[in-house]
Amino acid sequence: MKQWTNEDMIKAITNVNNQSMSIKHASKSFKVPRSTLQRFLKNQKANNVNPEDVVLTKLGSKPVLGIDIERESTMPCTKPKVLSRNVMRQWTNEDMIKAITNVNNQSMSIKHASKSFKVPRSTLQRFLKNQKANNVNPEDVVLTKLGRKPVLGIDIERESTMPCTKPKVLSRNVMKQWTNEDMIKAITNVNNQSMSIKHASKSFKVPRSILQRFLKNQKANNVNPEDVVLTKLGRKPVLGIDIEQELEAKNEEFLPADKDLDTDEIGQFTPDDNDATCIFCDHRFSEDNTGELWVRCIMCRLWAHEQCSGAEKDDYVCDFCR
Repeated sequence: MKQWTNEDMIKAITNVNNQSMSIKHASKSFKVPRSTLQRFLKNQKANNVNPEDVVLTKLGSKPVLGIDIERESTMPCTKPKVLSRNVMRQWTNEDMIKAITNVNNQSMSIKHASKSFKVPRSTLQRFLKNQKANNVNPEDVVLTKLGRKPVLGIDIERESTMPCTKPKVLSRNVMKQWTNEDMIKAITNVNNQSMSIKHASKSFKVPRSILQRFLKNQKANNVNPEDVVLTKLGRKPVLGIDIEQELEAKNEEFLPADKDLDTDEIGQFTPDDNDATCIFCDHRFSEDNTGELWVRCIMCRLWAHEQCSGAEKDDYVCDFCR
C-alpha cells in the first residue's frame, strides 16, 4: 500500500523547509501523500529534528495505555497460563494452625491473626466455621478436607473431576442372554404347534420379538429352524454388504471381551424424530399412541420398540448388527 520511499519523503521535507517548494508542489513532484508530508513537517517542528530522523523514526501518537500494555495487546494470543495450587497458595498449614489456635484462645482477632501469620482471612474464617461445626482440633480441620458438602453427591462429583475416558461398550456376549440351541427348540415347538409363541418364549427364555422375527423369516425363506437362526436373514444392507462388513469389523476392535460388566435396567428412550421407524415391525413413532418404550441400537443408530427388540440393557445392539 505504501507507494513512496523514505528518500523521496526526505527530499520533499527538505525542499519545503528551504521554501523552494510549497507542500502541494513537493507532494506532486516527489509523489508522496500530502497528508503524510504535512504530518512529518508537524512532527519535525514539534520535536525539532532533522528530516531523516522524522521520517525514519516513528513519531506517531503517544500510547494511551502505556507502551508495554500496547505491545502486549498486539502480540499473538496464546493459551492463558493457569497457576497451579502450589503457586497460588501463599501460606503453610503450620501458619494456619497457629492462626486458628490464637483465635480460639482469644489472644488475637481474626483480622489480627490473618495479618500476623499471613493467611487469607476468608480461608481462616472458613476453617474456624468448619472446626466449630465438626468439633475437631485445628490440625484436623486444616489437614483434612472439610469443605462444602457435595451438591450432586460425592460419587458424581468425583467422576466429574476425573479425566474423560472412552465410554466402555458392552460386548455382544453380555447383551445376548439366549443361545442358538434354545431358539431352535423354541421355533421347532411353535412349528409343531405344541407351544404358542408366548409359551415357547417363556419356556426357553428367548425374546418373543426375536422369536417372531425368526418365524417370519423362516416362512418367507422356507428354510429349517437351524438355517434361520444361524444365518443372518435380516434387513438388506443399506450401504452395501462390503461397506457394512468393513464397518462391523472396525466396531469389533472397540468391543471389550469382559463378560462381568454390571449393567442397569433398560431406560426410557424417545426418538427425536417422529418419522423414526421400528426396524422389526415397521411402525412409525408418530403412529404410536400406547406410549411404548423405544430403544436405539448403538451400532447402526436405528430405533426399535422395546418389546420388538427384546432389549434388556441400556447399551443395546440389534440382531442385524451382531
